[in-house]
Amino acid sequence: MPLSDAVTDQRRRGIARAMSLVLAAYWIALAVATHVPLDAEHVRLGAGRDKIIHFAAYCGLTILLFATLRLYRISPTSTARRAAIGLPIYAALDELLQTPLGRDGNLPDWLADVAGIAAGLVLALACHVWWWWRNR
Repeated sequence: MPLSDAVTDQRRRGIARAMSLVLAAYWIALAVATHVPLDAEHVRLGAGRDKIIHFAAYCGLTILLFATLRLYRISPTSTARRAAIGLPIYAALDELLQTPLGRDGNLPDWLADVAGIAAGLVLALACHVWWWWRNR
C-alpha cells in the first residue's frame, strides 16, 4: 500500500471514530429528551409540532447512523437494511418505555419516527449515489 493510501485510510478511520462519537452523543441526547417528563404547558404548546419533532429527530439519527456505518466501509445495502430494521424497533421500544416515566408513548409518534427513518434513508442513499456518481 502506498504511503498516501495509508494516510488516507488512517484519516478515514479517525473521521469514523469522530463520527461515532457524534452519533453516540446524538442518540443519548435523543433518548434523554424522549424520556424527560413534560409539564402541562410544554405539552399544550408543543402538541401541533410534536410529530414534526419526532420526524426530524429520527431523520437525523438515520442520516448519522448511515454516514457512520459507511465510514466503517459497511456496504450501503447492508447499512440501509440495518437502519430499516433496527431503528423502527428502537423507536417502538423508545415509545413503550416512555409510559412508565409519565410520558405518552403512542402509535402516531412511532409512525412519525418511522416516517423520519424512511426519509433519512432516502436522503442518505441519494447522497451516497450522488457522491458515487460524482467520484467515479
